[in-house]
Amino acid sequence: MGTNVRSGSARVLIVQTGTATAFGQIADRLTLRPPETEFERGIRRFGYMLTQVMTLLVLVVSSPVIMLLWPSMWPDWWVWTSVG
Repeated sequence: MGTNVRSGSARVLIVQTGTATAFGQIADRLTLRPPETEFERGIRRFGYMLTQVMTLLVLVVSSPVIMLLWPSMWPDWWVWTSVG
């Protein structure tokens, strides 16, 4: 299917275009997605849960470390929140 031309000239009669051609039908089928299986849904939800747990762990571990490493910065918290 398709045409490769090195050189020369030709005349063409176009009979079908778009999705009526073989290439168009293949492209149309590639856009369709099969429905998500229960396994895929479970794996996706498990990944979301792992992301939430890791985010929580990072916040729980890093917050006290930051507060202990820079204690002189914490009394000036009001400077950070002031506008201007």
